[in-house]
Amino acid sequence: MTDKIKNKGSKITSINNKKKVNNKRKKNNNNNTNNKDNKDNKSKNKSKKLLFTILIIIIVALIVSTTLWINSYKKANTKIVENSDKVKVLYFGTFDNGTAFDTNIYAKAIENNLDVAGKNYDPLEFRIGSQQIIPGFEQAVIGMKEGDKKTVHIKPSDAYGEYKESLVSKINLTKEAPRETVLSRNLEIPKKVLLSKEPGVTTGYTFSQQGINYEVTGEKGDNFEVKMNPKIGSSLEMPTVRWPATIKKVNEQEITVRQSPIVGKTYQTSLAPVKVISLTNDSIVVKLLLEKGGLLKTAQGIGKVVNVTNDVAKIDFNNPLAGKALNFEITVVSIEKADNNLKK
Repeated sequence: MTDKIKNKGSKITSINNKKKVNNKRKKNNNNNTNNKDNKDNKSKNKSKKLLFTILIIIIVALIVSTTLWINSYKKANTKIVENSDKVKVLYFGTFDNGTAFDTNIYAKAIENNLDVAGKNYDPLEFRIGSQQIIPGFEQAVIGMKEGDKKTVHIKPSDAYGEYKESLVSKINLTKEAPRETVLSRNLEIPKKVLLSKEPGVTTGYTFSQQGINYEVTGEKGDNFEVKMNPKIGSSLEMPTVRWPATIKKVNEQEITVRQSPIVGKTYQTSLAPVKVISLTNDSIVVKLLLEKGGLLKTAQGIGKVVNVTNDVAKIDFNNPLAGKALNFEITVVSIEKADNNLKK
C-alpha cells in the first residue's frame, strides 16, 4: 500500500516536472517569439524611417530644383532696358523745391494743377540712344525692367543745359517787307490735312481753294506733293501773314505776288500779331504786337518775351528748364527689344 502511494506520488511528481519543463519551454518559445517580433518591428520602423527620410530628401530636391528653374526662367525672360530698345514710361517731374512741372499721369496732373486742354497722357515712348529725350532721363531708364519704378535727380548739364545769356536777344518791333515777293508753285501738304478737306485724294487729283487750282503730283512720306496752277491777276491770301495779294507773274517753278494789306489793320502771322503801319509802292511797314510773358516763334526757335518797350522787345531763347536740376519719378510700362542690327 505504501509502495503504491509512493509510486503514485512519484508519478505525480514526474508529471509536475514535465509540466514545469513544458511551461518553461513555452515561456522560452514565447520569449523567442516576442524577441523575433520586436526585431521585426524594429526593422520595419527603420525601413519606414529610411523611406520617409528619402521621401523628404526627394521633395526638398524637387522644391529646390523647381525654384532654381523658375528663377532661371524669370531671369531669362525678364526684359531689361538696353541700348536701342524702344520703351514706354510714365513720369512725374518736380524741381528741387518740390514744385511739379510736368507729368504724363493724369491723376498727378490734376493733383498738381498741370492739366491743360488737349494734353496727351499716353506713356512716353522713345528709343534708347536716339537722343529724343534729355541724357539724364535716358541714362536713368537703362537697366530698368518692366514694372520697375525709380526716382532720379538730374543735374542741369544732363537735362536742358546751363542758362546762357547769349541766348537772350533784343529785336526791333518795327519790321519792313517788300510789296512783291516770290512763292514756290510746288508745295507739300500733310495727307491728314488734305484728306480732311478733299476725301479720296490720289496722284493726279485736282482741286481748287480760294480761286487757285491745285494738282496732286505725288506722295512723299506723310505728305502729298502739290503744284499750284494759278492765273495771272488771281487773288490769294498769303500763307504766312494772312493778308491779300495778287498774282503778277507765273513760271514753271515760281509765282510772283504783290501784297496789299490794309493800313491800320492787325493780322495774325506765323511769328506774332502785326499791325500794318504804312504801305508804299515798294514796301510794307508793320509793328510786332508782343506782350511780356508771351512767346515768339522765329528761325532761332521759340523764345519768351521777357520785356517790351515802345520799339524793342527782349526775347529769351533759353529753354524754360535751362539751368534747373530736375527730379523724376519714372515707371517703365513696356520694353520692346531692339534687333541686332539696331544694336550695332
